[in-house]
Amino acid sequence: MFSMLFLLIALGQLVLLGLFVRAVVTRRQWADVIPLVLTGLLAYENAVLGLGRWIGEGDLLADLNAPRFIGHALLTPLLILWGFALLRRQQVAWTLRTPAVVSVVLITAGLVAYGVTHDIVHLDLVPEQWQDTLRYANDNAPAGPPLTAILTGLALIVAGAQLWIESRALGLVVAASVMATVAGLAGFFPVLGNLGELVLMAGILSAIYVEASAQRVRKAVVSKRAQQVGWITWPVFFVGSLMTFVPMFGTMDPADDLPVSQLQYDVASASQGAWLVLMVLHAHFAISVFGLARNGSRLRKFHVWFGYANLFLCFGGQLLFIFPQTATLGSRATELVFITITVHVVLGAIFAARRRRSRKKRAPRVPREPALQP
Repeated sequence: MFSMLFLLIALGQLVLLGLFVRAVVTRRQWADVIPLVLTGLLAYENAVLGLGRWIGEGDLLADLNAPRFIGHALLTPLLILWGFALLRRQQVAWTLRTPAVVSVVLITAGLVAYGVTHDIVHLDLVPEQWQDTLRYANDNAPAGPPLTAILTGLALIVAGAQLWIESRALGLVVAASVMATVAGLAGFFPVLGNLGELVLMAGILSAIYVEASAQRVRKAVVSKRAQQVGWITWPVFFVGSLMTFVPMFGTMDPADDLPVSQLQYDVASASQGAWLVLMVLHAHFAISVFGLARNGSRLRKFHVWFGYANLFLCFGGQLLFIFPQTATLGSRATELVFITITVHVVLGAIFAARRRRSRKKRAPRVPREPALQP
């Protein structure tokens, strides 16, 4: 009976493994490789436990059991790093600090060293019968509850609680709570630990898909914010450039001697500060959405990269104003930026028109009711 239960758990882990592979290929988050590899190990472990009675006691079964201990010692603590990476992607403040990063790495390394010492260096396999199953256990295993499993479960409870706050998803926090609870009972009823691991990996997988869905929603919101900030930035930049360089309003160009009023100077300075801030925001939103802009048409890629180049050109032009010897060159650079940003805005208007046409095509048409005949 229990041998078949272990085999069913192995089948469940294989299903989760396929879903993890899909998630890793889709999301391309390095941290997701950790639960993927661990799920493969758990599928292998449960298959060995389920088949042990038919393989029989001997060197073959002992050799098949050894990877279980090696894998748990090296991989299970790494789930703490996965949970920490999840919190960092959620922009939890304390996870962004260097002491937090160092502490998590040290705790993970300590648990790995603890597992290597007991389950690899001092591994002593002895046959063990439980119910209708046959396995090999570590005769040098430390007494008491499994420290690594419990601490890992507690760390994932923290990560799951944060995901619950952000996305109202309870899967990870419930699964980690189950694992942390049953880990202490696995010594008396081993199959509980394996069922808890199945629940935990399912909870981790649900967290990955919930986070991916939330990221898609956030990406759409951020994309809209990038467009809005972009449309605001250009008029502010236009006013600042007009006040600074057009002779009919006076000029602050050091190469000219035309007078400039204090009001004009204040408006120009405020406009320059405002459009620099807005441009940084626009660039941040664009990088969050498009990244390196590997996808899309050539025109879209050019639009994105052209915008990134404008950011460096803007700041380069402003830095040139710091030194009197390069102030004139800074004026020329800013005039060039006015032209390049105008081109960038025109391209943005083209894409905005395309989006409107696309939305109109997707909008469902409501059929007209036939006119009543007199």
